[in-house]
Amino acid sequence: MSHPLPQHVVRVVLDDTARRPDFGRYRQGRFERPGFSSDETEAVLAPKTSDEFRVERSIVIDASPGTVFPLIDNFHRWTAWSPWEGVDPNLRRTYTGPDSGVGATYSWEGNRKAGKGSMSITKSVPDTQVVLDLEFQKPFSAQNVTTFLLEPNSARTTVRWQMTGRKNRMLKLFGFIVNMDKLVGKDFDKGLAQLKAEAEKR
Repeated sequence: MSHPLPQHVVRVVLDDTARRPDFGRYRQGRFERPGFSSDETEAVLAPKTSDEFRVERSIVIDASPGTVFPLIDNFHRWTAWSPWEGVDPNLRRTYTGPDSGVGATYSWEGNRKAGKGSMSITKSVPDTQVVLDLEFQKPFSAQNVTTFLLEPNSARTTVRWQMTGRKNRMLKLFGFIVNMDKLVGKDFDKGLAQLKAEAEKR
């Protein structure tokens, strides 16, 4: 997802490509950069039009929705396909609520890469849809909604993995340097490929 920047900001960015980017320094709640007014700097690093984001990836799995759905609806089954497994071999996991369906909750805490957070299932439609509330606490704070949609495709299943949310200040600044879709999308691609492999074993 891209967002238009004010003309004066675009001009500054283009003029600055000939040398190594200088993202300035953070002082008293604002970023400062030589040659920029504080308003220009904030507009470049955190465009006010980029409050919302959406990431989506999909894959076709050679298995029925009835085979794929339990792998998503039960957090205990995520260890077989989640793209974040292995980031921290000493990851601490906590499961609360029912094993699957609405109310099932998974919390984790680990090293700097794994961070700390939780996921809770808020909607579960058998063989069709799973919706999660996703909360990150470390290394940054954020609340997002994650949705899995399962669509029958002859004897196969098309799975769509979506994440939507609003960018807080940290995500706005980070998103300027690293595209959110590319950053999160590669993990979704990896996870869907591993979900496909796991479902097709059965």
